Amino acid sequence: MTLLIENASSELKKALQAMVKLDNAKIHTIKDDDTLWTKDDQKAYKKAKKEFERGEAISHKELFEKLKQ
Repeated sequence: MTLLIENASSELKKALQAMVKLDNAKIHTIKDDDTLWTKDDQKAYKKAKKEFERGEAISHKELFEKLKQ
């Protein structure tokens, strides 16, 4: 995972780092006052994580649209 992050573009790198951070922190235990996770946010994160783990490649535009939803 670290090698993948190091070779990614800056936008993708930020998204991958956020996924790793969230995966390590476990979404339901995040106590960050600046971050408010709704059930829809959790579902979107889990879906994106599954797609990432399956190795599905998406463009930066598609990634941006998924994160924006």
